Amino acid sequence: MKKRIIIIALTLILAAMFAFPSFADDSIPRYYDEYSLLLSDDEEASINAKLEEMSDRLDADVVIWVTYFFGNLDEESFIDACRKHISNNFGYKSNGYVIMMIDIEEEETHLYIYSEGKVASKAFSDEFFDDLGDDVISLMESDKCFDAMNKYADSCDEAITESQKVKYFSVKRLIIAAVIGLIIGASVTGSNKAKLKTVRSKTEANYYVREGSMTVTDSRDIYLYSKVTRTEKPRNDGSSGSSGSSHSVSSGLKSGKR
Repeated sequence: MKKRIIIIALTLILAAMFAFPSFADDSIPRYYDEYSLLLSDDEEASINAKLEEMSDRLDADVVIWVTYFFGNLDEESFIDACRKHISNNFGYKSNGYVIMMIDIEEEETHLYIYSEGKVASKAFSDEFFDDLGDDVISLMESDKCFDAMNKYADSCDEAITESQKVKYFSVKRLIIAAVIGLIIGASVTGSNKAKLKTVRSKTEANYYVREGSMTVTDSRDIYLYSKVTRTEKPRNDGSSGSSGSSHSVSSGLKSGKR
């Protein structure tokens, strides 16, 4: 009876082990080299610490996967392999992931860089990956593999960090900003208005002349125009006399010289 219970218990334990695999964080590191041929142990530890810190800070997985004799993959197979590597070992962070896959063969090395999620649309472009791939391959051809891995990590860090600085204003934020602007504007306008003195028009011309600003040095009358009217005098046939006329002249305006 006891043996049967022990056998059943062991069976349940084994079934549970296969049914519930270990968590992704306990599987493989973010820099994973199947045969550990590119970097020394200290270099692997250093690049892994950098990738781990970046991934947590940026909330995006930044991964390097070094494989051997994987074969020259087409685009669909490469993307499928990257997705499985991420999902099986790390899961998906909220901002997505970026992975560099290096497949080393006898005659040549294939390098692939792929990204999904928010970082793919906001941080990276095809041109960025092309330039980064050229830089990494150039360093690896010069036997500077550690520098190549750091180049990849630092470039991704800079691009993702820069993309996360961009803030998209929501309607609520725009309304709040507009209200704050109106309050500040009204306050400044009210303050300036309080400093103004009320001005009313005056009927006296002397009010608009500053005292001492005008001195008359010469004055004279100037003939401007004349108007002559003639009126016919009625004739008196019964009396003798001479005919004549009367006229009036008007002139005006006194002018002064400043």
